[in-house]
Amino acid sequence: MATWVQILTRSALLASLAALVAGGCDRDDATDTEQEGAADDGEEERAEGDGEEDEDDPLAANGDEAEADDAPAITEPFLWRVESADGEDHGWLFGTMHLGVDAEASLPDVVWDSLESSDIFVAEADVGDLSSAGALLRDDGQPTLSDEIGEEAFTELESIVGSLQAQGLDQMDAAAAAMAVAVKPLPMTPPMDLTLQSRAEEHGLEVEYLEEVDFQLDLLQRYITVDSLVAYLDDYDRLSEVALEGLEAYLSGDAETLEQNLVDPATWEHSPEGAEEAFLYERNENWVSGIEDLLSRGTPFIAVGAGHLVGERSVVELLEDAGYELERIAPE
Repeated sequence: MATWVQILTRSALLASLAALVAGGCDRDDATDTEQEGAADDGEEERAEGDGEEDEDDPLAANGDEAEADDAPAITEPFLWRVESADGEDHGWLFGTMHLGVDAEASLPDVVWDSLESSDIFVAEADVGDLSSAGALLRDDGQPTLSDEIGEEAFTELESIVGSLQAQGLDQMDAAAAAMAVAVKPLPMTPPMDLTLQSRAEEHGLEVEYLEEVDFQLDLLQRYITVDSLVAYLDDYDRLSEVALEGLEAYLSGDAETLEQNLVDPATWEHSPEGAEEAFLYERNENWVSGIEDLLSRGTPFIAVGAGHLVGERSVVELLEDAGYELERIAPE
Protein backbone atom coordinates (compact mmCIF):
# COMPACT_ATOMS: atom_id res chain seq x y z
CA MET A 1 0.00 0.00 0.00
CA ALA A 2 0.92 3.59 -0.36
CA THR A 3 -0.62 6.90 0.56
CA TRP A 4 -1.42 10.16 -1.15
CA VAL A 5 1.43 11.63 0.85
CA GLN A 6 3.87 9.48 -1.12
CA ILE A 7 2.58 11.18 -4.23
CA LEU A 8 3.27 14.48 -2.50
CA THR A 9 6.91 13.63 -1.90
CA ARG A 10 7.21 12.44 -5.50
CA SER A 11 6.07 15.80 -6.84
CA ALA A 12 9.08 18.02 -7.36
CA LEU A 13 7.88 21.42 -6.23
CA LEU A 14 5.83 19.97 -3.41
CA ALA A 15 8.83 18.07 -2.08
CA SER A 16 10.96 21.20 -2.22
CA LEU A 17 8.29 23.15 -0.36
CA ALA A 18 7.94 20.31 2.11
CA ALA A 19 11.64 20.48 2.94
CA LEU A 20 11.30 24.22 3.48
CA VAL A 21 8.17 23.90 5.63
CA ALA A 22 9.80 21.14 7.65
CA GLY A 23 12.73 23.38 8.46
CA GLY A 24 15.10 21.65 6.08
CA CYS A 25 17.34 24.72 6.00
CA ASP A 26 18.01 24.49 9.76
CA ARG A 27 17.49 20.94 10.93
CA ASP A 28 19.49 21.23 14.17
CA ASP A 29 17.27 23.97 15.57
CA ALA A 30 14.17 22.07 14.55
CA THR A 31 15.35 18.90 16.24
CA ASP A 32 16.25 20.73 19.46
CA THR A 33 12.82 22.31 19.55
CA GLU A 34 11.08 19.00 19.04
CA GLN A 35 12.95 17.45 21.94
CA GLU A 36 12.22 20.39 24.22
CA GLY A 37 8.55 20.37 23.24
CA ALA A 38 8.24 16.68 24.05
CA ALA A 39 9.89 17.18 27.41
CA ASP A 40 7.64 20.11 28.27
CA ASP A 41 4.57 18.09 27.44
CA GLY A 42 5.77 15.15 29.54
CA GLU A 43 4.87 12.81 26.68
CA GLU A 44 6.81 9.88 25.38
CA GLU A 45 8.68 11.01 22.28
CA ARG A 46 7.76 9.41 18.98
CA ALA A 47 10.41 7.58 17.02
CA GLU A 48 9.26 9.63 14.04
CA GLY A 49 9.60 13.00 15.73
CA ASP A 50 12.37 12.93 18.31
CA GLY A 51 15.40 13.32 16.08
CA GLU A 52 16.87 9.90 16.97
CA GLU A 53 17.69 7.24 14.39
CA ASP A 54 19.31 3.88 13.95
CA GLU A 55 22.82 4.71 12.75
CA ASP A 56 23.09 1.34 10.99
CA ASP A 57 19.93 1.86 8.96
CA PRO A 58 20.41 3.76 5.68
CA LEU A 59 16.66 4.37 5.62
CA ALA A 60 16.61 5.87 9.12
CA ALA A 61 13.90 8.51 9.29
CA ASN A 62 13.00 11.57 11.36
CA GLY A 63 14.04 14.08 8.72
CA ASP A 64 17.64 14.21 9.98
CA GLU A 65 20.42 15.17 7.56
CA ALA A 66 21.46 12.07 5.63
CA GLU A 67 25.15 11.25 6.01
CA ALA A 68 26.82 10.71 2.65
CA ASP A 69 28.84 7.76 3.99
CA ASP A 70 25.62 5.99 4.99
CA ALA A 71 23.70 6.71 1.78
CA PRO A 72 22.70 3.51 -0.03
CA ALA A 73 24.09 3.04 -3.54
CA ILE A 74 21.43 2.66 -6.22
CA THR A 75 22.33 -0.10 -8.65
CA GLU A 76 19.13 -0.11 -10.74
CA PRO A 77 18.16 3.51 -11.41
CA PHE A 78 14.90 4.40 -13.10
CA LEU A 79 16.69 5.47 -16.28
CA TRP A 80 15.49 4.95 -19.84
CA ARG A 81 17.07 5.78 -23.18
CA VAL A 82 14.40 7.18 -25.50
CA GLU A 83 14.79 6.98 -29.28
CA SER A 84 12.52 7.80 -32.19
CA ALA A 85 11.59 5.01 -34.59
CA ASP A 86 13.94 6.37 -37.26
CA GLY A 87 16.78 6.67 -34.76
CA GLU A 88 17.30 10.38 -35.44
CA ASP A 89 16.06 11.70 -32.10
CA HIS A 90 17.10 10.42 -28.70
CA GLY A 91 17.31 11.46 -25.08
CA TRP A 92 17.01 10.21 -21.51
CA LEU A 93 14.09 9.76 -19.16
CA PHE A 94 14.99 9.55 -15.48
CA GLY A 95 12.70 8.82 -12.53
CA THR A 96 13.53 10.70 -9.35
CA MET A 97 12.62 10.35 -5.71
CA HIS A 98 12.24 14.04 -5.04
CA LEU A 99 13.03 13.81 -1.33
CA GLY A 100 14.71 11.16 0.83
CA VAL A 101 17.59 10.15 -1.45
CA ASP A 102 20.97 11.89 -1.56
CA ALA A 103 21.52 12.11 -5.31
CA GLU A 104 25.22 12.96 -5.10
CA ALA A 105 25.94 9.99 -2.85
CA SER A 106 23.51 7.39 -4.20
CA LEU A 107 23.03 7.76 -7.96
CA PRO A 108 25.36 5.65 -10.12
CA ASP A 109 27.71 7.08 -12.74
CA VAL A 110 25.42 6.01 -15.57
CA VAL A 111 22.87 8.63 -14.49
CA TRP A 112 25.43 11.43 -14.28
CA ASP A 113 27.06 10.38 -17.56
CA SER A 114 23.67 10.45 -19.29
CA LEU A 115 22.93 13.88 -17.87
CA GLU A 116 26.29 15.30 -18.89
CA SER A 117 25.98 13.86 -22.44
CA SER A 118 22.74 15.80 -22.96
CA ASP A 119 22.23 19.40 -24.02
CA ILE A 120 18.86 20.12 -22.35
CA PHE A 121 17.88 19.43 -18.76
CA VAL A 122 14.14 19.13 -18.17
CA ALA A 123 12.39 19.03 -14.78
CA GLU A 124 8.76 19.03 -13.73
CA ALA A 125 8.83 22.62 -12.48
CA ASP A 126 11.25 25.26 -11.27
CA VAL A 127 11.61 23.84 -7.77
CA GLY A 128 14.11 26.50 -6.82
CA ASP A 129 11.47 29.21 -7.26
CA LEU A 130 9.52 29.31 -4.01
CA SER A 131 8.21 32.84 -4.54
CA SER A 132 4.66 31.49 -4.75
CA ALA A 133 4.88 29.74 -1.37
CA GLY A 134 3.11 32.70 0.22
CA ALA A 135 -0.08 31.22 -1.19
CA LEU A 136 0.11 28.70 1.65
CA LEU A 137 -0.23 31.42 4.30
CA ARG A 138 -3.60 32.26 5.83
CA ASP A 139 -5.03 35.73 5.33
CA ASP A 140 -5.77 37.92 8.32
CA GLY A 141 -9.14 37.02 9.81
CA GLN A 142 -9.13 33.42 8.58
CA PRO A 143 -9.55 30.61 11.14
CA THR A 144 -6.26 29.06 12.19
CA LEU A 145 -5.33 25.52 11.25
CA SER A 146 -5.95 24.39 14.85
CA ASP A 147 -9.46 25.85 14.63
CA GLU A 148 -10.13 23.91 11.45
CA ILE A 149 -8.75 20.51 12.43
CA GLY A 150 -9.63 20.58 16.13
CA GLU A 151 -7.61 20.24 19.32
CA GLU A 152 -7.07 16.48 19.14
CA ALA A 153 -5.70 16.53 15.60
CA PHE A 154 -3.53 19.58 16.29
CA THR A 155 -2.05 17.86 19.35
CA GLU A 156 -1.19 14.92 17.10
CA LEU A 157 0.44 17.32 14.65
CA GLU A 158 2.53 18.78 17.48
CA SER A 159 3.67 15.31 18.55
CA ILE A 160 4.90 14.63 15.02
CA VAL A 161 6.57 17.87 13.99
CA GLY A 162 7.27 19.52 17.36
CA SER A 163 5.56 22.39 19.16
CA LEU A 164 7.43 25.28 17.54
CA GLN A 165 6.91 24.07 13.99
CA ALA A 166 3.25 23.36 14.72
CA GLN A 167 2.82 26.95 15.90
CA GLY A 168 4.14 28.17 12.57
CA LEU A 169 1.91 25.78 10.65
CA ASP A 170 -1.10 27.11 12.57
CA GLN A 171 -0.91 30.17 10.32
CA MET A 172 -0.70 28.12 7.14
CA ASP A 173 -3.19 25.98 5.27
CA ALA A 174 -3.71 22.23 5.50
CA ALA A 175 -1.45 21.54 2.54
CA ALA A 176 1.55 23.08 4.30
CA ALA A 177 0.95 20.96 7.39
CA ALA A 178 0.56 17.87 5.23
CA MET A 179 3.92 18.54 3.63
CA ALA A 180 5.63 18.96 7.00
CA VAL A 181 4.16 15.65 8.17
CA ALA A 182 4.96 13.93 4.88
CA VAL A 183 8.69 14.40 5.13
CA LYS A 184 9.06 13.23 8.75
CA PRO A 185 9.52 9.50 7.95
CA LEU A 186 12.10 10.22 5.25
CA PRO A 187 15.81 11.02 5.53
CA MET A 188 16.18 14.77 5.08
CA THR A 189 18.25 15.18 1.91
CA PRO A 190 18.64 17.93 -0.64
CA PRO A 191 15.75 17.71 -3.15
CA MET A 192 17.04 15.45 -5.92
CA ASP A 193 15.69 17.68 -8.69
CA LEU A 194 17.69 20.67 -7.45
CA THR A 195 20.84 18.56 -7.27
CA LEU A 196 20.35 17.33 -10.84
CA GLN A 197 19.59 20.83 -12.10
CA SER A 198 22.68 22.22 -10.39
CA ARG A 199 24.87 19.62 -12.09
CA ALA A 200 23.18 20.38 -15.44
CA GLU A 201 23.86 24.09 -15.06
CA GLU A 202 27.50 23.41 -14.17
CA HIS A 203 27.85 21.63 -17.52
CA GLY A 204 26.13 24.36 -19.49
CA LEU A 205 22.87 22.56 -20.29
CA GLU A 206 19.82 24.55 -21.24
CA VAL A 207 17.14 24.19 -18.52
CA GLU A 208 13.43 23.82 -19.24
CA TYR A 209 10.31 22.78 -17.31
CA LEU A 210 7.20 20.75 -18.08
CA GLU A 211 4.89 22.68 -15.72
CA GLU A 212 4.51 26.06 -14.07
CA VAL A 213 5.10 26.45 -10.35
CA ASP A 214 1.62 27.92 -9.88
CA PHE A 215 0.05 24.84 -11.46
CA GLN A 216 1.63 22.54 -8.91
CA LEU A 217 0.65 24.81 -6.03
CA ASP A 218 -2.94 24.85 -7.24
CA LEU A 219 -2.90 21.07 -7.49
CA LEU A 220 -1.56 20.85 -3.96
CA GLN A 221 -4.21 23.08 -2.47
CA ARG A 222 -7.10 21.52 -4.36
CA TYR A 223 -6.39 17.95 -3.34
CA ILE A 224 -4.80 18.18 0.10
CA THR A 225 -7.70 19.28 2.25
CA VAL A 226 -8.41 19.67 5.96
CA ASP A 227 -10.25 16.34 5.92
CA SER A 228 -7.39 14.51 4.24
CA LEU A 229 -4.89 16.02 6.68
CA VAL A 230 -6.93 14.88 9.70
CA ALA A 231 -7.30 11.39 8.24
CA TYR A 232 -3.56 11.19 7.62
CA LEU A 233 -2.73 12.31 11.16
CA ASP A 234 -5.08 9.63 12.51
CA ASP A 235 -3.24 6.97 10.49
CA TYR A 236 0.26 8.41 10.72
CA ASP A 237 2.13 5.40 12.15
CA ARG A 238 0.90 2.94 9.52
CA LEU A 239 1.33 5.34 6.64
CA SER A 240 4.84 6.27 7.72
CA GLU A 241 5.85 2.63 7.44
CA VAL A 242 4.35 2.53 3.96
CA ALA A 243 6.24 5.67 2.94
CA LEU A 244 9.50 3.95 3.85
CA GLU A 245 8.47 0.88 1.85
CA GLY A 246 8.07 3.15 -1.17
CA LEU A 247 11.51 4.60 -0.59
CA GLU A 248 13.00 1.11 -0.37
CA ALA A 249 11.35 0.20 -3.68
CA TYR A 250 12.97 3.22 -5.31
CA LEU A 251 16.40 2.45 -3.88
CA SER A 252 16.22 -1.14 -5.12
CA GLY A 253 14.87 -0.18 -8.56
CA ASP A 254 11.70 -2.20 -7.99
CA ALA A 255 9.31 -0.85 -10.63
CA GLU A 256 6.64 -3.45 -9.88
CA THR A 257 6.34 -2.42 -6.23
CA LEU A 258 6.25 1.27 -7.15
CA GLU A 259 3.47 0.57 -9.62
CA GLN A 260 1.50 -1.43 -7.05
CA ASN A 261 1.82 1.43 -4.59
CA LEU A 262 0.44 3.89 -7.10
CA VAL A 263 -2.54 1.88 -8.30
CA ASP A 264 -3.55 0.47 -4.91
CA PRO A 265 -6.83 2.12 -3.80
CA ALA A 266 -5.21 2.81 -0.42
CA THR A 267 -2.92 5.28 -2.18
CA TRP A 268 -5.83 7.63 -2.60
CA GLU A 269 -7.94 6.74 0.43
CA HIS A 270 -7.46 10.13 2.08
CA SER A 271 -7.82 12.16 -1.13
CA PRO A 272 -10.80 13.91 -2.72
CA GLU A 273 -12.29 12.25 -5.80
CA GLY A 274 -10.24 12.85 -8.92
CA ALA A 275 -6.87 13.17 -7.19
CA GLU A 276 -5.37 10.12 -8.91
CA GLU A 277 -6.25 11.44 -12.36
CA ALA A 278 -5.01 14.92 -11.55
CA PHE A 279 -1.74 13.98 -9.85
CA LEU A 280 -0.69 11.23 -12.24
CA TYR A 281 -2.46 10.48 -15.49
CA GLU A 282 -3.52 13.94 -16.66
CA ARG A 283 -0.03 15.25 -16.03
CA ASN A 284 1.55 12.31 -17.85
CA GLU A 285 -0.61 13.02 -20.90
CA ASN A 286 0.10 16.74 -20.76
CA TRP A 287 3.86 16.15 -20.64
CA VAL A 288 4.18 13.84 -23.64
CA SER A 289 3.71 16.42 -26.39
CA GLY A 290 6.30 18.66 -24.74
CA ILE A 291 8.71 15.74 -24.42
CA GLU A 292 8.30 14.93 -28.12
CA ASP A 293 9.14 18.53 -28.99
CA LEU A 294 12.22 18.41 -26.79
CA LEU A 295 13.40 15.18 -28.42
CA SER A 296 13.14 16.83 -31.83
CA ARG A 297 15.25 19.82 -30.71
CA GLY A 298 18.19 18.16 -29.03
CA THR A 299 19.23 15.51 -26.54
CA PRO A 300 17.16 16.10 -23.42
CA PHE A 301 17.66 14.59 -19.98
CA ILE A 302 14.13 14.58 -18.58
CA ALA A 303 13.84 14.12 -14.80
CA VAL A 304 10.37 13.50 -13.36
CA GLY A 305 9.04 11.57 -10.37
CA ALA A 306 9.59 7.84 -10.79
CA GLY A 307 5.90 7.22 -10.20
CA HIS A 308 5.18 8.85 -13.56
CA LEU A 309 7.33 6.27 -15.36
CA VAL A 310 5.89 2.94 -14.19
CA GLY A 311 2.74 1.06 -15.08
CA GLU A 312 -0.18 1.74 -17.36
CA ARG A 313 -0.73 5.27 -18.68
CA SER A 314 2.79 6.17 -17.58
CA VAL A 315 5.02 8.49 -19.58
CA VAL A 316 7.04 5.45 -20.67
CA GLU A 317 3.94 3.69 -22.00
CA LEU A 318 2.58 6.82 -23.66
CA LEU A 319 5.86 7.45 -25.49
CA GLU A 320 5.96 3.83 -26.64
CA ASP A 321 2.40 4.20 -27.91
CA ALA A 322 3.56 7.27 -29.83
CA GLY A 323 6.19 5.18 -31.63
CA TYR A 324 9.30 5.76 -29.55
CA GLU A 325 11.59 2.96 -28.44
CA LEU A 326 12.52 2.97 -24.75
CA GLU A 327 15.15 0.84 -23.06
CA ARG A 328 15.74 0.84 -19.34
CA ILE A 329 19.44 1.29 -18.68
CA ALA A 330 21.40 -0.27 -15.82
CA PRO A 331 25.06 0.17 -14.86
CA GLU A 332 27.43 -2.40 -16.36
